[in-house]
Amino acid sequence: MAQIVDHVTRTAATALTPLLQAVIADLEDALFKLADQAPTTSLQSEYLMALRDVRGCSARFVTDFLATLADSLGKAPAPSGTTGASAWPGDQALSLVGNIAMDETVLLNDIATRGSKHANTGLRQLGQRFAVLIASPALDAEQVPYGPHALCSVLREVAGRMPLSAETRQHLYRSFDRKLMAQHAHLVDLINTTMEEHGVLRNLRQSWLRMKPQGSPQAANDRRPVPSKQAAEQSADAPAQRENRPSPHPGSGFGASPGSGSGSAFPDSPVELPGSALHADAAAADTIDSAIDLTFDTLRQLLANRRESQHAAGTPVPPAALVTVTREQLLGALPAFAADDARPLSMNIAQIQQDTLARLRHQHGQSTDLASEDSDTFELLDLLYGNIEGEIRPSSTAATLLKQLQVPTIKLALRDRAFLERPDHPGRQLINAAAEAGARWLDEDDVDPDVIAALIEAVRQVVETHQRDADAFSKANTTYQARARNSERKAKLAERRQVDAARGKEKLEVARQLALATITAAVGNTPLPHDAATLFQQVWLDALTLTLLRHGEASPEWTGQLATTRHIVTRLQSRDASAPDAALADTVQASLSQIGYHADDAAAVAQRLTGNIEATEEPSSADAHPEASPVAHTRLAQEVPREATPEHVPRTDAEEARHRYLLRLPFGTWLEFTINQQGDTARRRLAWFSSVTDNALFVNQRGQRHGEMSLDSLARLMVKGQVRVVDMTRPRLIDRAWDATLSALRNISGRPATAGDPA
Repeated sequence: MAQIVDHVTRTAATALTPLLQAVIADLEDALFKLADQAPTTSLQSEYLMALRDVRGCSARFVTDFLATLADSLGKAPAPSGTTGASAWPGDQALSLVGNIAMDETVLLNDIATRGSKHANTGLRQLGQRFAVLIASPALDAEQVPYGPHALCSVLREVAGRMPLSAETRQHLYRSFDRKLMAQHAHLVDLINTTMEEHGVLRNLRQSWLRMKPQGSPQAANDRRPVPSKQAAEQSADAPAQRENRPSPHPGSGFGASPGSGSGSAFPDSPVELPGSALHADAAAADTIDSAIDLTFDTLRQLLANRRESQHAAGTPVPPAALVTVTREQLLGALPAFAADDARPLSMNIAQIQQDTLARLRHQHGQSTDLASEDSDTFELLDLLYGNIEGEIRPSSTAATLLKQLQVPTIKLALRDRAFLERPDHPGRQLINAAAEAGARWLDEDDVDPDVIAALIEAVRQVVETHQRDADAFSKANTTYQARARNSERKAKLAERRQVDAARGKEKLEVARQLALATITAAVGNTPLPHDAATLFQQVWLDALTLTLLRHGEASPEWTGQLATTRHIVTRLQSRDASAPDAALADTVQASLSQIGYHADDAAAVAQRLTGNIEATEEPSSADAHPEASPVAHTRLAQEVPREATPEHVPRTDAEEARHRYLLRLPFGTWLEFTINQQGDTARRRLAWFSSVTDNALFVNQRGQRHGEMSLDSLARLMVKGQVRVVDMTRPRLIDRAWDATLSALRNISGRPATAGDPA
């Protein structure tokens, strides 16, 4: 046995080493990409620091992982029927756990579960072979060495010893899923081959094919998935059943003694397993292949509990049907609506079910009813649609499209149970796209007309082709997603143009403030002649601003302008026009020409600014009417005057805390504003803000400019509860509706949520 385990360990280490190196390389690429696309410098620094930490321990990761995995082989697996066993160490007891630990548990459990499904057959064989080596019953997928659960458990242990943040660990787990778990089935096959070559159950593959019971109604019933209550009862009885089994023969694998009727004992290794030896596990093996059926049965059990609660409350129990229609009869009786038919707009799924049942009873008699699982499918879809409709605007185009998709969705769910199981199912994706286009927080102008047109075309395609094309939803969704991605790219470009314009305005404002401070410092407390002061504080301010924008504060050009400014102030304050300064006038004239002054106007203004003509104390007509002077139409980037800013009121402690919080938000954060007293909301994207000017730019979903607001005003609104940050990590609309459906069923049935429920 030790020799076999040694060969398996070396084989697995050889296969795992390049995969683990690929995991680290993928993690480094992911962190570098995140740093490159980070919306803020602080976030970019965090990703770069995480990248440095990963590179610092990358070499140790591979050796530590392989060593921990080898050590885990020496630990005896827990009994397969242990009640309440957890897939991860430390989670056995009920306790309050942090969100981070829970997120990691859910993520790793999801990775392991998907890996178990992909390598299902190989894991069963590997469980049988390792069971022979340790003389125990067949190992479950959670117990198999080198299985997905074992690898994920080792990964979590190793990652916990690395100096990584919680977020970086989750990126590590995703890289592990992409690079290693994608090849896990090949690893399992390789280990099976190695053990087979060393004589461990050489004929297991052929025996597995022969072991499935055939022709026995009882065996067929044994293979049928067990609903939740029965499964719980069987799980509770499992330890007692194992205790009643005869103990295995010394040196043999699991099983009863010969003649016990439940299988034969394993002979000494190397062995070949006869077909009868696995009959007792055939039903359990087949139920693994029927994971979707099990999950659907969980949903049906919730519905059954719901009906029991309703019956206990006095709702009459419907009589049992004498005739149950087949699936094909049901599909044929469902109404067929054209894309422009208005009838489905006035019906919900429950009404469609009643209409279809009435049609079937007219054809087959009044005792006809739907099969229980088909009736459950209708009920689940009706609950799901009801929750979706609660989150969209009834008058939106999306509401109409969802009504048109009702019958195609019913047929899809009846044919393909994966629709109720897989969050990434194309049917769910298309329904979600239609629902989110009509979300309550969206204004009509926020939705891209191209997106609506693409949705209308996709729904029309599904309605017209779903009866003859089983992939109608998938094809329509693929076409729509391509057009939606194009609209998303256009929105990003539009937003980028708005941000560039806002940044340009900020640079201009900062330069003007610095230029104004320079002029104020140069003038000091000595007043200038009235007409010259007006020109100096407007025209020369623009000249200084342009120099700052073009050359910067550290440039020799700016140094020269500072000297010119002081010279101008000295000339104007002396009020001596008897000694003209031609060189200064030429310098000023050249600067004014750069901001758009005509040569003659620039020369005239330069003479007045340099004191080469007699200044007057009375304002000129141009000063009294600025719109008639060159100043009015040559101001740099002159804008429409803004509304007067109210006198600044000091922020409270809560408002100050919100203001600091806003300054840390990344660009692209969505905020939700309460827009009226009825509580209606609208979402706006914080495209950009300036910590210098305190100004924030908001765009809508199409990337179009919606408006600007100061962060100070935004903080005050947040304290009042009129603005909140939207958590974009929340599930999609259809997933929230599905979660609400499951929550409602659990609350009625009195059953708490569990990790094994469908997502």
